[in-house]
This record gives sequence, C-alpha cells and structure tokens, in this order.
Amino acid sequence: MVHLRGEMRESRTTRFRALLHQHLPAASRFARRLAGSADGEADLLAEAVATALVGFHRLRDDSRFNAWLLAIMRNRLAEHNSALRYQDPSSSVLSCTLMPWPLRGIGVHSCPQGSLSQV
Repeated sequence: MVHLRGEMRESRTTRFRALLHQHLPAASRFARRLAGSADGEADLLAEAVATALVGFHRLRDDSRFNAWLLAIMRNRLAEHNSALRYQDPSSSVLSCTLMPWPLRGIGVHSCPQGSLSQV
C-alpha cells in the first residue's frame, strides 16, 4: 500500500506540473493585474502556486484548474488586504512598506505621494 501511495503522489505531482505549465501564462497576467508590478506578480504567483500544490488533492476536475488557481490568488490577496486593515496604526512601520504587492484599484488604500511621514 505504501508503494501505491507513492505512485499516486507522483502522479498527482506530474498532473499538477502539467496543468500549471498550461495555465501559467494566464495566471501570470492575472497576478500582474492584481499586483501592479513584476515583483508583486512574482510574490502573489509564488504564494498561489504553493497554496495550490498543497491543496491539489481537493481539485476534482482538472478543467477547472485555471479558475481554481485564479481564485486562490484573489483569496490570498483578500487575506493580505484584511490583515492590513487590522494593522495597529500605532506601529512604527508604515503600512505601505508592509504591502508586498503594490495594490492598485482593489479597494486597499495605498500610500498617496507625499503622505509618508517620518518613522
């Protein structure tokens, strides 16, 4: 049985790689749109891929992989935005320096030019 589990895991990893390779260009464009920069795109995409790999066993239909991966990206971004909303305002670190993705038009306040105060 242990040998069979190893084969199943290898098969799942092979399927994940093939699906990721197929959908990576669209996922990358989506991440760039959400993040607004190449650095933010890379961070968001890396987090989404890691999350997808861990939860890949829950994907029931391979044809839904792209939608599933994009939903993971949206959820990761929403979690990040939610954490920023509850950040302690008395913190000595500026909130905009904590955002790994320069957010653009997603309902999160980014730092307007000239609004940065000294820490």
